[in-house]
Amino acid sequence: MVCTTALLCNNAWNDNLLAEYQGAMAVTAEPSTIKNNKCETCQAFISKNSQRLQSSSQDDVQRVLSNVIEFRDLAHENYNYNFEMV
Repeated sequence: MVCTTALLCNNAWNDNLLAEYQGAMAVTAEPSTIKNNKCETCQAFISKNSQRLQSSSQDDVQRVLSNVIEFRDLAHENYNYNFEMV
């Protein structure tokens, strides 16, 4: 019931996130990729996403952030509505 309340069940968006997460977890950092206590895999991830953010328009960034806020608000509203069942 908690999953349904949090909009996690039967949700394509969540299914995609889980697939991405599982793919990311399948990639493990080899000992050779860790230098000076810094993981190159993490640095590559941050670098790639930093470049994506900098190359995005302000409207695109606002749209994505708006979607995140909207999802959070919907989840909160659904939680409040179903509080007694949770």
